[in-house]
Amino acid sequence: MDSPFAALERRVNAVVGKRLANATATLGNETVSGLFDATYADALGYGGGSRPVFQFDGEQVFAVVEDDPITLRSASGAILFNGTVASVEPDGSGWLLLHLHRSAP
Repeated sequence: MDSPFAALERRVNAVVGKRLANATATLGNETVSGLFDATYADALGYGGGSRPVFQFDGEQVFAVVEDDPITLRSASGAILFNGTVASVEPDGSGWLLLHLHRSAP
């Protein structure tokens, strides 16, 4: 049985995911809702590009590993991102942060 805090954390994660999600990700046979961000990143002053990440409530999927294919879609169904998972970082509160690698066009 979960502690009261763990149960509350799980409920909060589910609500945040539903209210703030701006994308859905297809990971294998599973579809999850979460937050997609492709913020501009400067690599030590040598030029920049986007650093795409997707974060979501880890309770939504069984397993995600590096090199898994991932496709992100907007609410309208438009493809936002197509590529692979570069790394998986649990944030300690039940959410997963996926750093993404874009597939070549």
